[in-house]
Amino acid sequence: MIISIILLSFYLFRTLIFKIGFEKQYLLNSAKNENISLSTSILVPARDEEANVKTCIESLNSCEYLNDKLEIVAINDRSSDSTSDILHSLARNIDYLKVIDIETDLQKGNLKGKAGALQIGASNANNDILMMTDADCTVHSKWIKTIGSQFDKQTGLIASFTLIKGDSIFDKIQAIEWLFLHTMACGGVGMGLPMGCYGNNLSIKKEVFNAVGGYKNIKFSVTEDLALLLSVDKLGYKIKYLCDFESSVETIPVQGMSEYLKQRKRWVLGGKALGWKAIAFVIFSLTVWLSLVWGIYCKDLSIVLLTLFTKIFLDSVLIYKPLKEMNKLKLLPYLPFAIMFFMIMELVAPFLIINKKVVWKGQTFQT
Repeated sequence: MIISIILLSFYLFRTLIFKIGFEKQYLLNSAKNENISLSTSILVPARDEEANVKTCIESLNSCEYLNDKLEIVAINDRSSDSTSDILHSLARNIDYLKVIDIETDLQKGNLKGKAGALQIGASNANNDILMMTDADCTVHSKWIKTIGSQFDKQTGLIASFTLIKGDSIFDKIQAIEWLFLHTMACGGVGMGLPMGCYGNNLSIKKEVFNAVGGYKNIKFSVTEDLALLLSVDKLGYKIKYLCDFESSVETIPVQGMSEYLKQRKRWVLGGKALGWKAIAFVIFSLTVWLSLVWGIYCKDLSIVLLTLFTKIFLDSVLIYKPLKEMNKLKLLPYLPFAIMFFMIMELVAPFLIINKKVVWKGQTFQT
């Protein structure tokens, strides 16, 4: 029992670090600058998104914002469906919607995938803030206004939460997982150790984007959002991570275990850029498994139950406030099942990166 308590104390320490960082970031972001005058460009890369892109653009068009300087830059990235037609049709009725068609990879120069599309979009954006979301997302009606009000002279980049919609149990598990990952990413920023963000809800000052050299100057990564975050942090700009329902976006979950594993493989491979932080994160996570295995080895049911209870309790403490802030408390009953699922995925993750080839959105990348 003593060995398990020692092992679980490491997981408690990890939870406290993220919890303290989250609370620090939450308090820092409570003040808003309603008099902000920065203009905004929204970048929306789209590849074969005929089923989603119209809803995305309409949600952006319905947003409140702080001034009249707004443009939406939609980048059609070599779509083989009717994405381009839909965007050009929308542009006829939305005068601040600019559509850029990428017909071949040659237009991206030496950049690959989504990073190349975003670079082209940023190069064609005219305003002070670049806000990024994906074509399969919809945004809160106050998304632009809320994030814009958080920019000040020191702040270079702002990340915020992405929510998962869907009614199946698998959808709800993904929704909980994204909330967990956002909470830990927010906590990392709060402790001065940025560890992640999501590119479908990411905003950066254009002058900061240019200062890091854009994606042209960032080493290619299958998680281009993390690469940008780390580059901004390296140059010393202030980073914020908002846990505010009004700054959230909503996206659709991946369908099926195969697509889920492809997504997680991409995240794990991209996370290697964190170096020692990624190693420490994995080690602290493994302490729970070590305690569980020790209990099984000792044939001591009390150790097994203590381990599982500690894991569920600490994770619940960490995620409760974000669940409440994002109006997702209805997910609480699914939390124990989701946590067990995540524990299994922790064992699967190392096997995902044996083959470093990543297939995503019909494109293949070699990491």
